[in-house]
Amino acid sequence: MSENRRPVQHKTVSRSAGTASQSARSASQASRSRAAAARRRKKQQQKQLTMLLIAAAAVLAIVVLLVVINPFKKPAAVSGGNTPQNTAPVQQGGESQGSLFSDLVTEERNDGLNAAEAGSINVEDLRITAGLDEKWENILLMGTDSRVLSEPCRTDTMMICSINKTTGEIKLTTLMRDSEVKIDGKSRRLNSAYFFGGAKLAMRTVNESFGMNITKYVIVDFSAFATIAEKVGGVEIDVTKNEAAEINHNVAEQYRLLVRQGKMAYEDAEKAFYGCLLEGGGSQLHLNGMQTLGYARIRKLDSDFARAERQRKVLNLLMLKIKDKSTVELMDLLMDSMGIMKTNLDMNTIMTLGQKVISREGFNGASTYVIPVQGTYKEEKRNDDAMLWDIDFEANKRELHAFIYLR
Repeated sequence: MSENRRPVQHKTVSRSAGTASQSARSASQASRSRAAAARRRKKQQQKQLTMLLIAAAAVLAIVVLLVVINPFKKPAAVSGGNTPQNTAPVQQGGESQGSLFSDLVTEERNDGLNAAEAGSINVEDLRITAGLDEKWENILLMGTDSRVLSEPCRTDTMMICSINKTTGEIKLTTLMRDSEVKIDGKSRRLNSAYFFGGAKLAMRTVNESFGMNITKYVIVDFSAFATIAEKVGGVEIDVTKNEAAEINHNVAEQYRLLVRQGKMAYEDAEKAFYGCLLEGGGSQLHLNGMQTLGYARIRKLDSDFARAERQRKVLNLLMLKIKDKSTVELMDLLMDSMGIMKTNLDMNTIMTLGQKVISREGFNGASTYVIPVQGTYKEEKRNDDAMLWDIDFEANKRELHAFIYLR
């Protein structure tokens, strides 16, 4: 019987070995397939992450550009009433009194600063307030009409952009530019800090005056925002007749600024102005890049709430359009946006914060606030200098901190 068992046992071993070998090959193939699938998933995830980060950075750039649009600058009177009519001929080669383009603009401002004092204050210590909630990143946003971002000048707009690094929530605090503050022991306008000591002095002045911990800044020549809005595709939005008049005024002002800066010839700027002149309002009116900027810069037409609502509308419309862009378009938009900003934020921080903002569920704009608050200062002229005097800084520190960290 043992002789009969050996062949059977031999066959059984041979069959088992073959099965084991086939199983090993199958397991190896399955392992390679799983690895290949994992690599494909990782590659796809990396591609999706890259697109998300590019979109996020572009959105953050748009957010920054939109919030530094000079909301408190007083407009000049619009010639001919609130609704301009396109009846004047285009004037070639000069600034004719009959030109609507010439009538709608303001004269170049004289800031009254001594050029010899530009950059005269060196800053080493930013005077940071310790103990503030680190979940919030506070960034000082400054907007200027300077020819180049490094040119000494006052900042037309100063805002604190507070972004929650966990939730992506954004809060914007406008700092009134005519606020009286102490700069190197002297009473100065808040918006002159950048002139005397650049971004560092501006941050230190805000930190000292309002108990903040700002170490990051963004400076924007917001005239270039029109180019970004144009690349996104502009916006479709309801525009009233009065808003159309203000858009015309702002567009004319912006083109005249480009002429003063040497970026456009007068004839080209005037022709471009008439090419996008609005003769009235309308429902879901398409605004090109320059008109979108003009709409976002409307101020003193009605109320602070209405102005903030316009800015939120534009921001949300642009964000929706950005989400539909291709990777190439997003990268192009990001590069253009970064080219018109001066900042000490690194790209990783911009992308991280931008990702939080763009992925926040139900994002509908930013909460807004104004400092100093009503009742904590005197608005009057002293020695021919109209400013916000005698500010109660302790009260405003409490109000600002409550807005950012508690509400």
